[in-house]
Amino acid sequence: MAQVARILIVGGGIAGQSTAIALHRQGFAPELVEARADWSTAGAAITLHGNGVRALRELGVGAALDAAAAPVPRWTVLDACGRSLCTTDLRELWAGVAPCLGVTRARLHRILRDAAADIPQRQGDAVTSVTQHDDQVRIAFADGRSGTYDLVIGADGIGSTVRRLLMGEAVPCDAGVTGWRSVSDRRPPGLTDLTLVLGEGCFFGLVPVGGGGTYGFAGQPGPPRQDPPAGRLQRLRELFAGFGGPIPHFLAGLRSDAQIHGTRIRWVRPARRHIGRAVLVGDAAHTVPPHLGEGGAMAVEDALVLAAELRRCDTVAEALDAYEARRRPRVNWVAEQSLDTARVWAMPAPHRDAVLRSRGDQLLQDRYRPLRAAC
Repeated sequence: MAQVARILIVGGGIAGQSTAIALHRQGFAPELVEARADWSTAGAAITLHGNGVRALRELGVGAALDAAAAPVPRWTVLDACGRSLCTTDLRELWAGVAPCLGVTRARLHRILRDAAADIPQRQGDAVTSVTQHDDQVRIAFADGRSGTYDLVIGADGIGSTVRRLLMGEAVPCDAGVTGWRSVSDRRPPGLTDLTLVLGEGCFFGLVPVGGGGTYGFAGQPGPPRQDPPAGRLQRLRELFAGFGGPIPHFLAGLRSDAQIHGTRIRWVRPARRHIGRAVLVGDAAHTVPPHLGEGGAMAVEDALVLAAELRRCDTVAEALDAYEARRRPRVNWVAEQSLDTARVWAMPAPHRDAVLRSRGDQLLQDRYRPLRAAC
């Protein structure tokens, strides 16, 4: 077991809370700091495939997750008119691993925070400097305090302060897609599957989430555009006015611009994920395009692997090298497959639809199959 008496986790999102729980379960005593003054969550909801649900069960939150989420038995892809292109049975794909679930980010964060209730956490205080000296890391905080730690874990997202201060700025790459996310407390009649509708140069997906709600995600490839919050709902309705399937019902059920989060989709893959006594997890270490819904799963897997290696190894250096060696191939696979999926969705509709009709199910199964193995 590595000798790390003082561990600081920077960031209180999915990656940070999961890392805190995983370390605590392995016998370590971390503390966590979050720059935001409250626990408001970015985004809307999340699709958790079998590997992500398995990882959360390993954290001990499986029962709470099951109660808060909705099962997602299939992934159905439709053309813009609502005609079937392909369907993948997610129950069969993830058999023996865990089910695929849909859950709002607010509920998932609540579950993780409850599980981490015994771990010291401080909100509203940002990290302003990180300095390494021999086997310790000195951290300065915005409130004027400072501290010295045996290990610092950057779980602070795509714009990670820890990554910037210690490893240089890995500038996020633009994925070439403007995205929108929303959650409705209603559900289109008969919606049980993750349902993706592909149009010419745009897409719209729906996922059942717990409590009878629906998660909607949409995207349009192209250069950045002006997309102020005011009028966003009406613009979204106009953009997807020609879509069939369950999309019209979902859009009709949204009531305000505030329900829709607009963002430019970005990704980042820094050259290194640890240096000295500092290490990155989650989006700070590897933000991938969301087309496979694996970002949250990768963050929770990072937490489990890092905690396990710190428990198994005799030194921090050995543990961080082992963490990097275990995670890099799997995360690289997800990144490559996510980028390739994005390219398929952006193909001209006639060619894309023909590809998906002939082998869409096989393509999807091939992308996820390596993730059935334990992380």
